[in-house]
Amino acid sequence: MSEIIEQKIIKADFFQKLIIKLNAPSLAVKTNFFRLLALAENAGLGIREALISIKRSETNK
Repeated sequence: MSEIIEQKIIKADFFQKLIIKLNAPSLAVKTNFFRLLALAENAGLGIREALISIKRSETNK
C-alpha cells in the first residue's frame, strides 16, 4: 500500500516540476525584464514605480 502512495507522490512531483518548467519564462523574456528594470531605475524611479512602469509597458503592446 505504501509503495502505491510513494509512486503517486513521485508522479505528482514529476508533473508539478514539468508544469513549472513549461510555464517558466524564456531567457529572452527574463533579460528584457531586467533591462527594463535597470532603465527605469536609471531614470530615477524606485523599484515599485519601475515594476509598475514595466507592467504598463507590457500590457500596452
